[in-house]
Amino acid sequence: MEFINETKETYLNFKGEFKDTETGFDNDIDIHLRIDTLIYQKYDWTINDGILTVALKEIVNVRPEFDQERGLL
Repeated sequence: MEFINETKETYLNFKGEFKDTETGFDNDIDIHLRIDTLIYQKYDWTINDGILTVALKEIVNVRPEFDQERGLL
């Protein structure tokens, strides 16, 4: 897996293969996923039973402050 940054666009590339010795199932993995870096700052990934799961972690937004009488400050 590699994290590539090209001209302000970030991509997460997954390449590999999965082989199940019990069933003989064989599959290649080749994913090219664009990441919006204005929304996401990290990622976690796991492979369980041949299923690739990618969890993107969002950037925490600053909580807006409200004035009871006027709304947003």
